[in-house]
Amino acid sequence: VPAAEAGATEAVLAARVPVVPVPVAPRPRPRRVWRPVVRTYAFTGAPVAIDCADHELADLMHPRLAHAETAAPAAARLRLRRAGTGFALLEAGRAPEHHSRAEALVGAVVRRLVELGHGRGDWSAVLHAAAVADGAGGAIVLAGACGRGKSTLTAALVGAGAVYFSDDCVPLDAYGRAVAVPFGLCLKQSGWAVGEAVLPISASAPVFPCAERGPCRYVPPPD
Repeated sequence: VPAAEAGATEAVLAARVPVVPVPVAPRPRPRRVWRPVVRTYAFTGAPVAIDCADHELADLMHPRLAHAETAAPAAARLRLRRAGTGFALLEAGRAPEHHSRAEALVGAVVRRLVELGHGRGDWSAVLHAAAVADGAGGAIVLAGACGRGKSTLTAALVGAGAVYFSDDCVPLDAYGRAVAVPFGLCLKQSGWAVGEAVLPISASAPVFPCAERGPCRYVPPPD
């Protein structure tokens, strides 16, 4: 076969041969490494360590407790873990608590901190509320859903001279009496101007991001 014809034949053959792609193995996705975050807080009673499985869980709890962080050794330890699509609260000597929502987990931890801090668990109720002393041996309890202004009104009452009891969580003892819980006063961005006007200390409080509430300032319990 002449050289020119041979070259043409090779071109035709090459054009007719199907190209088989070489399979490429998918690159494995890097595995996310969760690192536990352990902080200890001291309220009324012995210090309690909160051992969170990762920073996301720690960020759920730390802002409202930051003012009470301590280096003292803990007398009890609460472990917050992920369990499937939900969460678990673990503590030595107690049955695990499982919760499907982050808000429910926070509520369970707050309740347990109150029990450990006061050395009791015989509450008649634990209210989603704020409270201040009324000056006559009782308490004014402000209950309501999130975003209704409980914390802003509490700041205004404290600025007017009321004694701060609690924000977000008000336990009632067996006789229905409100018990003070020194959690930080949470002011959402919509309440900052009011908070600064009636409670100047709130202007210097650290700002924490919150997926549900937006930026929040957690003011240390006013004296």
